Amino acid sequence: AILETATSTDDLVVDLYGSADEQGWRIMAKGFDFSGLGSEKALLAGDNMTRLLGKIRTFASAAKFVDEYGQVAGALSAVWEVDRRKDFEGLNRIGIWKSGFSSVVSTSNLEQFSKYSRLQRVLL
Repeated sequence: AILETATSTDDLVVDLYGSADEQGWRIMAKGFDFSGLGSEKALLAGDNMTRLLGKIRTFASAAKFVDEYGQVAGALSAVWEVDRRKDFEGLNRIGIWKSGFSSVVSTSNLEQFSKYSRLQRVLL
């Protein structure tokens, strides 16, 4: 028997660039310390990222914000493929008397996002 399980996670990522800054700064919701939000800090990283971006938009009102990655990611795959990896996990128990082979397929668009982000920096 073959065991198949599908899971999905989305990790929020924001890149910030200053006018004279080629490298920029990356904020990843996973593991980021949102204590700077003070009393506005929420329980979920996704909510905190939204609140942090709101504060950045207020503070840097003259900044250019590019929010279209989600809309163009599919088209970008024709140029910059999404990374896919398949890991074989071997024989696992499925039930009391059954066992089967399993594998995990992982996809990541982090490299694609990085390239898109750097392109947006050049176009500023």
